[in-house]
Amino acid sequence: MKRLLVVALLLCGVAPRTAWAASHFFTNQYGTISISEQGVVSKGSELVALGQIVASHGHSLGTVNFTAGTLIEGTIAGGGAFSDFGSSFVITGDGNQGVPKGPIFVGAYVGKVHWKLISQDGQKLTFQLNGRILGTLYTGRMVELTSKQTITATEDQLAQGIGHIEIGKGIGFP
Repeated sequence: MKRLLVVALLLCGVAPRTAWAASHFFTNQYGTISISEQGVVSKGSELVALGQIVASHGHSLGTVNFTAGTLIEGTIAGGGAFSDFGSSFVITGDGNQGVPKGPIFVGAYVGKVHWKLISQDGQKLTFQLNGRILGTLYTGRMVELTSKQTITATEDQLAQGIGHIEIGKGIGFP
């Protein structure tokens, strides 16, 4: 009950706005992406933290799903940017550990969705997918967040349009 109250207060903006300036609203892990010049689609990413609530070991709090539009700059292998047109970003809670059940945040990317190669270790490539997202909390409140997704792939997997979500974070002012 205490966790639910903390999440409700934080999501409703009862905490001072400055307290959220550098805070993580959500963290997701695992799952995959399909990536091509037509866009990015995630699948199976687990919500592992929401505000102050962290999933117990071996469990998740729900799911995080996102899409980005077509590649408008650069290349898949070298980095560039995807369009926000037709994008989406949805966080869904499973109702456990004090997290609401159902859609917690429903929104979309706003502006370019940046795709950057940040490291290469042999065949392993590590990318970041970053962008601003705007949407509505389950409380009806409009919020703006910044999402940073770290994605890995081998050169062969990337050529097949496959990437793996290592970790993602959403930072902002809920």
